[in-house]
Amino acid sequence: MNVLHSGYVVGSGIYRLGRRPSLFTLRRSDLPEGMSEIVVYDTSGRILSSRMIFVIHEQSASDSISIVPSTSVLSPCGKVRLDITTRPDTELSLTACDVSTMCTGPSGGVRSWLLLSSDLRGYIPNADYYVESSDLPHRAASDLLMLVQGWRRYSWREMCGLDSFDIRHPQEDGLYLSGRVYPSKKRATTDGVSLRAVLYDSLGHHLDGSQMLDSTGSYSFSLPDMNGPWTLIYNASKGSSDFGCRVSIDRHFSPPVLPLSPKECTERALPEGNLRPVWRGKARLIPEVKVKGHRVYDNARAAWESESVGRRTAVLYYDCDREADRIADSGEEMPSFLYWLKDRNPLFEGEPYINHSLNPDDKGDNIGVINSKYRVYSDGLTYKGRPIMWFIGNHYCCMTGLGERKVSFKVLHDFMFSQAVYIPDFLDEAKSVYISEDMNMYKNLIMVSGLEYLKPVQVFVYVHHSFFEKAKGARRTYFQGYNVPETFKMEDYSVLPPMDDFRRTIFWAPSVRTDKNGRATIEFYNNSTCREMYISAECITDDGCALSN
Repeated sequence: MNVLHSGYVVGSGIYRLGRRPSLFTLRRSDLPEGMSEIVVYDTSGRILSSRMIFVIHEQSASDSISIVPSTSVLSPCGKVRLDITTRPDTELSLTACDVSTMCTGPSGGVRSWLLLSSDLRGYIPNADYYVESSDLPHRAASDLLMLVQGWRRYSWREMCGLDSFDIRHPQEDGLYLSGRVYPSKKRATTDGVSLRAVLYDSLGHHLDGSQMLDSTGSYSFSLPDMNGPWTLIYNASKGSSDFGCRVSIDRHFSPPVLPLSPKECTERALPEGNLRPVWRGKARLIPEVKVKGHRVYDNARAAWESESVGRRTAVLYYDCDREADRIADSGEEMPSFLYWLKDRNPLFEGEPYINHSLNPDDKGDNIGVINSKYRVYSDGLTYKGRPIMWFIGNHYCCMTGLGERKVSFKVLHDFMFSQAVYIPDFLDEAKSVYISEDMNMYKNLIMVSGLEYLKPVQVFVYVHHSFFEKAKGARRTYFQGYNVPETFKMEDYSVLPPMDDFRRTIFWAPSVRTDKNGRATIEFYNNSTCREMYISAECITDDGCALSN
């Protein structure tokens, strides 16, 4: 048996199975703070049992940060002085916020992020509760959390040598653009294919390079230091003609996403803890503003097809651009939009296609057609057993999944039904999808009565409106460089006169170092409205201990 923590063995024991039970004792004080795993395995390395445990130690006065304000009263745009005491020669981060702007109170500290949230998949409601104390109720709650939400960051089969460990991504020492080219035709090879990559940013800077590929299709470009997002264009050619292929990119290094059911995402009440929200329920009355004119939109389509309409009552959202980029980066073929939607969400049922034309003027086969003028069909997808009303860019498209129901509805105004919109064929043609279960959402877009008893689900699909044929062997995407560093703006009212200042974060210092006695002093200026201030100080010491005030 081994006890693992952060990939290291912190405890072990050897036992022989027999009639009598074996007892192994390990004191909690001997275990490091955070997530650990107990693994029981046989002589061949096969796991017989494993268990996740969470350990938190009581903090002493030396393991915390003390902050004492020298300023007795907060005045508008006045100076604030804080005296900090903690371990000697320690570097910490300090933040001061206006309490009146913190509607939900503080969320997550360095201890909960370092010791718990970083090792658990998914959202943890009130994560600070599990690290605030090590008494019996808190240990029982953390133990239940390990049973339902714990996952293994390290593979035991790789650690004991049963499975080989392949280093797929080497340690980064700069920016690289790498991936693989997959031919569109099965018998084609990438030997002798020239791949050209062009990058440019919004400031007019550009980079250009090409590489000759071998039979594996792998490529790699070394890039200089680049800041912000860049537009990336690939073009593959063989000889004097374009080469049909799919270009993948190595830029997804996170573990696969674990799908969660709606029941797993429901918050449950925890036992009463010592933490209290900072928000006092104060409200600020905003003066009434009279609008003298209306905004004139330069692009009427962008204004009408705003995603805020679908987002208003949506319960689910899918970023199709991001998903299409992920699929293209992996070198897979772009899936059909409806097939992808059904595969992504099992609540969609039925055939992911409509076996007739969406054109109301088509006089062909009318099997499954309930109303050809208004495009109402008995087949197609349903959601939770309810029919779906499809909106493309906030325009009514069609209604599917009615089955054998007899529909009798009255169209009060058929303007919205005259728009020629269609469901996207492939995933990369769509930008986003919003699913709304609001019974009355469709009434804001089309004037129709008699559908209330059907309880239709509204699916809003927003598309790119790109009707150009994709170039052979080309791909347009993006490349994310380094984040552009920004300086936190703090007003100096010793030089400037007092003014209206509504900063929510009044002060932020990412690097405050204490002296040899463990003391430091911070001075800054208040905003014009703050009467109560929330101070947060956190750090991680050289020995890995997380400190906070």
